[in-house]
Amino acid sequence: KEASAPASLDDSLGSQTAKAGDTSAEKQSSGAEKQAAQTEGTYKTYAVQAGKFSNEKGAETLTEQLTAKGYSAVSLSKDDGYTYVIAGLAGDKDVSQQLGQLLIDSDFEAWGGKELSLSIESDMTDSFKETAELAAKAILGEDITKASVEKIEKSLGKTEASEGGEKKAILQALKELEDPSAEAGWKAQQELLAVIK
Repeated sequence: KEASAPASLDDSLGSQTAKAGDTSAEKQSSGAEKQAAQTEGTYKTYAVQAGKFSNEKGAETLTEQLTAKGYSAVSLSKDDGYTYVIAGLAGDKDVSQQLGQLLIDSDFEAWGGKELSLSIESDMTDSFKETAELAAKAILGEDITKASVEKIEKSLGKTEASEGGEKKAILQALKELEDPSAEAGWKAQQELLAVIK
């Protein structure tokens, strides 16, 4: 929820950067770029869209139906006045379409390969992306090594981001993936989707 308040996001990012003592990246980007990095659209990904509603009630009902069946879903209100139901994320278009197909096979409507811009803290984007990809692999029955999960956990440990919000969600998702299965993959996706408001 905090991500939607740019003022608090700017403040926390600023103080974290100062604490981290890593100013090299800061020096390279101009103020305008920095500003852009902290507003929506820092992270582009592919999403599985399971619905598009003109009212939030319909979106919430579908979200509940999907999660009740063990899938991941979140309703996301966009500037165009519509509320979208997003049921999964993947960095790869084909993978998002495969996830969408699983929903179609369960009698839900779904469209994979939808481009989505998300507002994610800049030092979280890599970990978020890699975790979403591992979750998608788990859902599709591909092998996930413990090492690949631990690698993201380790890099997260080095970030200065606060323990709440995105960092916490990524760590929870990785915990699900320590014992990979399709069910764990959907649970991990749910953890990630919960913070993309």
